[in-house]
Amino acid sequence: MRFSVEKATSVKKRRQKNLREAIIEKENLHIEDLISHEEFLRLYDNYGEGFTEKEFADVFLDIKDTDFYGFKEGTNRSILKKEEIDDIEIELMKLQLIRKLNLKKGEGKFYNEIEEIYNSIPSKLNIITFSEKVLDILRDNLSRIKYDQTDRQKIFTKTDDIYFSEKNEEEIEEYIKKSVTEKKKELSDLKDTIAMDMNLHMGDKIEKDKFLELYEIYGEDNFSQFDFAKEVLGLTESRQKN
Repeated sequence: MRFSVEKATSVKKRRQKNLREAIIEKENLHIEDLISHEEFLRLYDNYGEGFTEKEFADVFLDIKDTDFYGFKEGTNRSILKKEEIDDIEIELMKLQLIRKLNLKKGEGKFYNEIEEIYNSIPSKLNIITFSEKVLDILRDNLSRIKYDQTDRQKIFTKTDDIYFSEKNEEEIEEYIKKSVTEKKKELSDLKDTIAMDMNLHMGDKIEKDKFLELYEIYGEDNFSQFDFAKEVLGLTESRQKN
């Protein structure tokens, strides 16, 4: 009997996962997109049969109870916060774009050209994260060229030269896998170093001045403030704002 219950639960979760993926693909949703309550209701009407609104929000859009109850007040909510894109997948996306669109390291692009690159490949990343992770454009710089249509921003400034070489894709992909593994180890070592040097512990709260001090010492050369907060210190977006 227990086995039957566990099997039924597993089948239910698999169906929910498949429906979630179908919604994301069909509706072209992205990680941390903001949606209005009106848009949520449209999604619920189309895909939410058999679920309460709260269940649908949680299971398919990663909107938790605390966010959901304030949702009806007219504020937007961030979705798909549990979705993750593997670092290797991001790097392979980068390689695919370079080969497909014949992109060059350091070439300047207007915002509309960034949008064209973004729309040329399927991705769960929103355009801000895509620009940071794939094109090496900081969100502040992306915002600047969005509102100044005469300005351009260089792409792939931090991307290794091998991505643009004539080496075969298999060789580059092997390099990518090795490089990602090494970077993960470096990130782990950096976290340990900060914790030991600054006597920080999991769950500690830090003030803005302390964050800026940490960023200046450990992150300024290699991270945006946003990425340093999220990837190194493990701060959520809401805690960053505070």
